[in-house]
Amino acid sequence: QLFNDDVYSYVDDITIDKNRYIYKATFKDNSIIMISPEGDIITEWGFYGNNTEYVGNAAGLAVNNNTATISLISDTYNKVLDYSVNGKFVQDWCAPRENPFITPANIAYSPDGRMVYISDKGNDEIPDSDCIWIFSNNNSNEKEFVRKFHGPPGDSVVDPQGLAVDSDGWVYVADTGKNRILKFHPHYGDDEVEVIVSGTILNAPSDVVLGNDGSIYVAHEGTDTENGCIRKFTPRGELLTTLYSGGEGISEFVHPKGVAVSPGGLVYVADWGNKVVRIL
Repeated sequence: QLFNDDVYSYVDDITIDKNRYIYKATFKDNSIIMISPEGDIITEWGFYGNNTEYVGNAAGLAVNNNTATISLISDTYNKVLDYSVNGKFVQDWCAPRENPFITPANIAYSPDGRMVYISDKGNDEIPDSDCIWIFSNNNSNEKEFVRKFHGPPGDSVVDPQGLAVDSDGWVYVADTGKNRILKFHPHYGDDEVEVIVSGTILNAPSDVVLGNDGSIYVAHEGTDTENGCIRKFTPRGELLTTLYSGGEGISEFVHPKGVAVSPGGLVYVADWGNKVVRIL
């Protein structure tokens, strides 16, 4: 099953709230689209502009179910824009002024909403700029910078993108540049990082999400010559299945960028190249 997205162009990311409403971040039209569980468009907001209520180039997207807030990464403005679930602008926020975001890519909240994480692909000319930003978050959506995570000692992340957080607070990272999925805990030392999946089984992983049973879904954006796929792994990183191979057909992916799992266990994929949202 799929939601045709020809009108709204390329789908960069997707997230689902506790009531099963779907939110899409679209790059070309620079907007967020809210869709009902039945596939009907409820509302749309954003569009390109220089006002804080506009999203710029829409990138990563996350929902904080505890405050009914949708957070969007704007890589035009290098900041995060917060909206109510029906599209009312709430606030914008960013990293400390003296140490700003470089190339923010995606965002994730802990299940209790008290922690928020942002992946930053950095800049090759700025040392140690590839990282995961860690912020605390209170019930009023006030963020406080905690620290950065750069990866295991001596083995920094490169171009990190997708993020997911489990019920115990472990943060899963799609370390795109190193073709691996790793996890870390904000309260433990960086020497306790665990690499879950790595090697040729991955091909430019762009997003990671956890299933309701703890399984790990990875979107592989692919390369110029390989169109990517979705792979499902056990919590230990053992491959369970490849859901679709890359291609341009109606049942294939072209550079899937985002993946999300609904409370009922349905898997939604932001199929960027085919301009659709797929339901698996």
